[in-house]
Order: sequence, then C-alpha cells, then structure tokens
Amino acid sequence: MAVLTREPPRAPTFRASAGSWRPGGLRLRARLDEHWPLQLFFYLFPLWWVLGLSHVILFVLAVPMLAQLAASRPVRVPASFGLYALFLVWVLLGAAVLWAPAPGTEPRTGLGPLVGFAYRGLWYAAITIACLYVLNASRRHLSAQRLGRMIAFLFLVTVAGGWAGLLVPHVDFPSAIELVLPQGFTEREFMNALFHPRIALESDFLGRDQARITAPYSYPNTWGNAFGVLLPFFVATWFGRAAGWRRHVAPLVLLAAVVPAVYSLNRGLWLGLAVAAAWVVGRRVLAGDLRALVAAAVGAAGVAAVLAGTRLGELVRLRLDNPHSDDRRQDTVAEVLRLTWEGSPAVGYGSTRQMVGNFRSLAGSTVADCHQCAAPPLGTQGFLWGLVFMTGIVGTALLLGFLARHLWLNARRPTSVALVASTVLVSSLFYFLFYDSLDVPLLITMLALGLAAREHAPETQVHR
Repeated sequence: MAVLTREPPRAPTFRASAGSWRPGGLRLRARLDEHWPLQLFFYLFPLWWVLGLSHVILFVLAVPMLAQLAASRPVRVPASFGLYALFLVWVLLGAAVLWAPAPGTEPRTGLGPLVGFAYRGLWYAAITIACLYVLNASRRHLSAQRLGRMIAFLFLVTVAGGWAGLLVPHVDFPSAIELVLPQGFTEREFMNALFHPRIALESDFLGRDQARITAPYSYPNTWGNAFGVLLPFFVATWFGRAAGWRRHVAPLVLLAAVVPAVYSLNRGLWLGLAVAAAWVVGRRVLAGDLRALVAAAVGAAGVAAVLAGTRLGELVRLRLDNPHSDDRRQDTVAEVLRLTWEGSPAVGYGSTRQMVGNFRSLAGSTVADCHQCAAPPLGTQGFLWGLVFMTGIVGTALLLGFLARHLWLNARRPTSVALVASTVLVSSLFYFLFYDSLDVPLLITMLALGLAAREHAPETQVHR
C-alpha cells in the first residue's frame, strides 16, 4: 500500500465524530467539505429521485471523485484488486457478443443493445471509483462513523419510501427530467424505470391487486435489496453510546421499518435479514460475547409478537402460501445456465436476452390479464444469474472470488467496521440469488468493502 503522510493511530471502530447531522436536529450541514460528492449523493437522494436523476447522478458525482483520486496518487487498491480489474475487462469483452445469436431468443439488431450495456458499464465504473475514493480518503476527514451515517440516512429514506408506498401507493407524478424529455421518451419500460419516480407497482401476488413498495427505487426487489444492505450501517451508527440522541430514536425507527418490510412481500428480504442476524450473532458468540444470543432472542420474540398480534402475521402467511414467481424464476435460471454453458461459457452474451415465447410454448407472451405469461428476460431474476449470462463462467468467478476474498478477510477481523462489512457482504451475496443488485445495493457493498480495506491499510492522509 502506498503511504503519503502518517497520521496518529486511531481506533478502528464506528465512534462519534463530527458527522453531517447535528445533535440539535436533523439539519444538513451548511458547509460542504472535500467529500461533497458523497454528501450530495446520500443526503440529497430524495431530491434526485423526484428530479428523476437517482439512477444517473452517481455517474456525474463519480467525476469529481475520480479527479480527487487522480490528485492523490499513488492510489491504494483493496486486496485481490487484480481479480476485480480482470472482471471489469471481462465486462467490456461483452460488447463483442452483444449481437451474437443465442438459441431460442429474439435476434438483436441495431444499436439498442448498446444502451443497456453502456448503462451497466457506467454503474460498474462509478461504484469502482466510489470504492477507491473511500479507501483513499483521510480517516480524519471521512471517518467510518461519518460515512456510516451518510449510508444510514439512505436507510431512513428507504423506510420513509416504504411508508409512502403503503399510504399513497397510487400517487403518480412526472419527474423534473421527464418534463424536458421528448414526449413518449419514457414510455419504454427501461427508460420509465430510469427517469420516472415510482412509489409502488401493482401486483397480483396474493390473488388480488396489491401495491408493492418501490420508492425511492424503481422496483420492489430493489427496495428490499437496499433495505437489507443499508440496515447494518444504520444499526452500527444509530445504536450504542456513541450514537448520542440517535440511540433513543433508533428502536422506534426499526419498529417503523417492520411494517413496510413485511408489506413489501419480499421473501428474499425476510430470509436475508435472518441470514444477516445469524451471521452477526455467530460472530459475536465466537468473540465471546454471549449477550448477542440474548439480544437475538429478545429481537426474535419481539418480531414474533408483532406478527402474531397484528395483521402482519397473516400477510406473511399469505405470501408464503402464494409463492407466485418460483416456477418462472427456476425456469429462467435453468435456461440461463443451459444457454451459457452450451453457447458462450467463457464470456456470456454481454446483455440480457428476451426468449421467443415462454417456457411452455413458442407462442406464449404477455397479455392484458396475464403479465406472467411471458418469460422474463434471461439474465434477470437475480444478479448472480445476470453475471453468468452476461459475463460467462469466467467473469462470474472473478467477481465472486474478489468479494469472497474480502468476506474471508473481514470475517477474521474483530473490529466493528469489519463486522459491518462482512455482514453487508454476506447479505449482498445472498441477495445476488434473487435480486438484480447493480444499483444502490452494489454501491453500498463496494463502499463497505472499501471502508474495511482502508481500516487495515497504513494510515495516510491523502485528501486534505
């Protein structure tokens, strides 16, 4: 690791610092400092969502982050970064197969495939820059506590968006960017998801119309994925003695978060929260902290009481009794694995593909009263399966190897930062099975990774 100027040693933990929020009230700091790109992204996220820029603003803010990185050379990188760099190269190789025929799928023509490919490429570039930016930031100016509170703020926004989806699910309004775009530009699903603010989406999961929470994201699954990876940062920075006034409010926030988490109907989220809780409890018990078992038992009893004493329990039971999309998801995964292995195992197909017909008939398609009759695009229904289909076995192995390496490193470290990072990594890898994570969820994963890598790098003061 490159070393510029030494700093006095600091304890590696989430501790109180001069964060972006003042104890006297929820007031944004009047003055931005050198880490303003992250401040603007997280603290103004509701504004970006209303403006229709939440999916692209990180591309803009990555530019000044990259400029700061360039000014602070040499740039440190996380362990096993070579694997990740090769993965990015593998993503770029996908451009060569964007129009390659995939048996049983609709042919790709024109420049349309480049749009989705470029969008995914920009996300990979932006989250890479953000990860390196955090890794190379001064611990004095961008402490773990401060970054954790920025991320925790987005958890609050996610919970608030969940409540909006429950209370006003049918409210619909154009974003500011839609008002200046050509008429009809956002009628296509991809563009609508990018630029149109969605509070909830209609679904027939339970045999009737049911609004599923999306705000401040585009899809219900993205909401659940973000909720799961943001929660560890909220717990780390809003509980404990160092949290100040937040410590007294945090339990109320978690209690309020239970309602939209249940009404989201996200079974993946429910399972993911259980996996994360088991990971944290196991880590703490292995460290000799048996209080974690007591806390887990109390928490489980509290959740059980809430479910048993309210309509939430009945909603959970109904959701579990109506698996809805399991067959389609399994068929999609099987087709992805088959096509990739038989047609392009090394580099995949570069992007998603739409099947001809559905899994039962070549004539199958979406109709007005049966949106489930068409097969979902191959490369969706889970980030992992998208990796396989778009980057092949090699690209998938490179990224998973990089993330697994950092999970292993942080699982062996006793600090609170390592515990948060490992919990986020465990959660994220689990959600890869069900959710398309290339959005805010993967950004949070890479920020956690960069923060933990910085903790064990030589102390430097890179950004002044």
